Amino acid sequence: HESRIAFLVRLTYIQKLLFNMKISSLLLSLSPAVVVGNMYDVIMPQYASACTNGCLPWASAGGSNATMQKFINDLFVDPDSVAAAGSSCAMPAAHAGDNECDCAEKDGDTYIYDSYEGPWCFCKDPVPGENATQYCTPAKHVPEQINLQLAASGIVVVGFVTYEDVNATDPPVAEFGTVGGDNTTISGLTHWYAPPGRSNVTAPAAGDDGRYAFPYSMHYVRFPKLEPGTMYSYKVKSGSADAEWSDTFTFRGPVLAGQTDKPTRIATYGDMGHSHYNCMENLITDCQAGSIDAVIHMGDHAYNIGFSNDRRGDAYMNAFQKVLSQCPWFPIIGNHESSDGDHYAHYEAIAWGEVYGTQADAEKTKSGAKHARPSTPPLHTTATTALGRHLSQGTFYALGLHGPVPSNTSRYGSIDIGLIHYAGLDLNDLDDDQLAWLAEDLEYANANRDVTPWIIVSSHFPVWSQAMQEAKPQTLSLEHYLEDENVEHYDMYAENVDYVQCDADDESCETVADFMVGIGEKLQPLFTQYGVDLYNAGHVHSYESMWPLCDFTKGELCDGEQSFDEPKGTIHITEGNGGVPGVVGDYDVKNCTAPGGFCRMLGDGGAYARITAYNSTTLTYEHVVNNGGAVTDEWTVTQSNHGPFKAVKKQRSA
Repeated sequence: HESRIAFLVRLTYIQKLLFNMKISSLLLSLSPAVVVGNMYDVIMPQYASACTNGCLPWASAGGSNATMQKFINDLFVDPDSVAAAGSSCAMPAAHAGDNECDCAEKDGDTYIYDSYEGPWCFCKDPVPGENATQYCTPAKHVPEQINLQLAASGIVVVGFVTYEDVNATDPPVAEFGTVGGDNTTISGLTHWYAPPGRSNVTAPAAGDDGRYAFPYSMHYVRFPKLEPGTMYSYKVKSGSADAEWSDTFTFRGPVLAGQTDKPTRIATYGDMGHSHYNCMENLITDCQAGSIDAVIHMGDHAYNIGFSNDRRGDAYMNAFQKVLSQCPWFPIIGNHESSDGDHYAHYEAIAWGEVYGTQADAEKTKSGAKHARPSTPPLHTTATTALGRHLSQGTFYALGLHGPVPSNTSRYGSIDIGLIHYAGLDLNDLDDDQLAWLAEDLEYANANRDVTPWIIVSSHFPVWSQAMQEAKPQTLSLEHYLEDENVEHYDMYAENVDYVQCDADDESCETVADFMVGIGEKLQPLFTQYGVDLYNAGHVHSYESMWPLCDFTKGELCDGEQSFDEPKGTIHITEGNGGVPGVVGDYDVKNCTAPGGFCRMLGDGGAYARITAYNSTTLTYEHVVNNGGAVTDEWTVTQSNHGPFKAVKKQRSA
C-alpha cells in the first residue's frame, strides 16, 4: 500500500539518521539480547491519537515485515511493554534522548521516535498526506504530571496538571489516608498558567502547529502532617464538573527533622532529561527499597521545559511521574530553566507546590524559633496572570509550623529533612536578596545543629571544579556558560563541552573565571561562618569530588590536608550527569589526587548520588552509575565538631 511504502521510506531515513549518530547498531542489531537502559517505557492510554483512523497495536505495527517489527519492538526497553501498550499512545524508552543535544530546539516530527514531544503511535491506515506516525493529545480533565514536593519537615504537597474546557470554581481534591486505613478528602488550590505559544483561555483553537493549545490548570493539595515510615495512599482530581480521578498512588512518609532512629537518605544529581540512560529507573527502585527518602534535582530539567510549545517539559514530567508520584522531590533551578522561552516561569510553576500556603500560616511563628514569619498576601484559587507575582505571595517553606526561613520564591529555598538541613540556590542571579536570605537561613541552620547537624548547600553551578580549571576559565565566555550551549560546541555523548572562548579583542567579554570567583567570594564567608559541610552542584556533565577547601576561590586545601576526617572546610562535589541528552551507557572513574591538590576523584557517564547521614558524626556519599546501578566511588565524612570553620585569613597567618 502507498501508506506502507511511505512508512518504509520514513523508516529508512530515520535508520540512516541513527547510523550517522553512531547509535543505529543499538536499535537495528539483529541480536536477540535486550538493551539494558535506565529509562522505563511509559504507556499513556488516556492520550488520544491524532491519527485519522487511530493507532496500530505496537505488537503488530510492522505487519508482515519482520525487520520492521523487530525495529518497533526494540524501541521498548521492556519486551513485555510491546504487548502491554496495545494500541495506546506511548513513550518507548530505548530511543529516548538519543538524537538530542544540550543545545537548540529540535524538530519534533523528525525525532518522534525519541518521544521528543510526548507520547505517540503508528497510525492505522494513514490517509493520503498523513504521516505514518503521529503524536497524541492529552485527555481533558484527566490528571497528569503528578509529583510530590517537599515543603517542610513532614509536609508534602502533591502537584498535578489537567486541561479543562472551563476554569473550575471548585478546588481540586485528594483522597488521602494510610494504606489499608480510612481516607479523608482534602481540598487544595489551582493556578492557571499559559506559557508562550498557548492560549490563556479555555477551549482554544489549535495552536500554531495545529495541535492542542490548552492552558495549564496546575493544582496543589497539601497533605496533613506525615508520620515517618508510614505508607500512605492518595488519588487526585481537579475541581471541574467533569473531573476524573487519577490512579491511586502510594508513598512513604519521609524522615522528620532531627529523627535519629534511622538514617537520612537522599538522592542528588543535576542535568537530567527524558533520556535512555538517565537515572529515573534507579530512583524509583531506590525509593521503593527505602534506599532514599527524597530526590534533589540540581537544575537543568527536560532540555528544555519550554521547547515545542512546552510539550518537551510535559513529556519529561509525564515520564518522571512514575518516580515523583511515589518519592518526593526538591527541584533546583538551572541555566536551562533560566533561559527557556518563559524565563523561569514554567519551572517556577512546576515548583509552586513549594510555595503553597495560606494567610493564616504566614502569620504563625514556629515556637522557639528566632525568625518570625512575615505576613504575606492571601493566596487565591484564581491566580494572577503574572506568575512571578503569584509566586511572591508566600513560600511554603516559611509557612506552616515547620519551615525554617522564608525566601518568598521557589527559585531558592531550604528544607529540614532528617539530620540534614538542605538549601538550594539560584546562581543564575545571586542577588542581594538571595544572599541576605542565605545568611539568615544558614544562621538558623547552624543554631539548630542539635536537630539537623549536617548542612548541605546546592545550586546548579559549581563554584570550583577541576574540569573547569582544565578548560582555562580565564578565557571562556560566561554568556555561553550560563545560557544554552551551542550545538556546534557540544559533544553528543555528553562527556565534555567545548566551551566558547572570548574574542581576544573583546575587552567587555565576561569570563567564567569572573563568575566563579565572584560567586565564590560571596559564598565563602557564609560557608565558613556557618560551617557548611557539603556543596553539591551540576552543570558540568561529569562527576568530581574534592578534598575539603578553605579557599574555594583558589582551590586551596585546609592546612594542606586531604582527608574527610574532621574536615576544616566545605567539601565540594559536582554530580552533573543524571542523564543529559545523548548520554551513553559507558562510565568511568579515576583517581585525580595529587600532593597538595584539591581534586580527589573524577568520573564520566550518567550517574547520581546517594547521600546517607547515619548520625550526627557520620555521612556517606555514594556515586552510583545509571547503567546497572553500580557504586563506583564511595567516601565517608566524619565530623564530631559541626560549626564555623576557621577563617581563611586566620588560617594563612597561623
